[in-house]
Amino acid sequence: MELRHLRYFVAIAEEGSFTRAAERLWVAQPGLSTQIRRLESELGVQLFERHTRGVDLTDAGALFLERARTAPAVGAKPRDRRWHGRGPSTIDDFAIHNSAWSIRKAGG
Repeated sequence: MELRHLRYFVAIAEEGSFTRAAERLWVAQPGLSTQIRRLESELGVQLFERHTRGVDLTDAGALFLERARTAPAVGAKPRDRRWHGRGPSTIDDFAIHNSAWSIRKAGG
């Protein structure tokens, strides 16, 4: 799991839509959907209930959102000196890794 996956997840949760999140993140919507499917597969849980008019968080998604927001680099801008070109690049470098494991364990 990479930090971008957390940023993508948080943006979708906040926007309630893959399309609006893709616009906000300046990424292609199909690629964003693919990345979230990979994240869900890695965690072993469904994070979003998908509807024709957007998405809602599942219980596991709500828990993951709460914990994802605590990762220090999720809110950092790509050009922020603290994270640009150095520093942690994967979720394993943060305490949220344990949270992801507990979500996976609780989810099945």
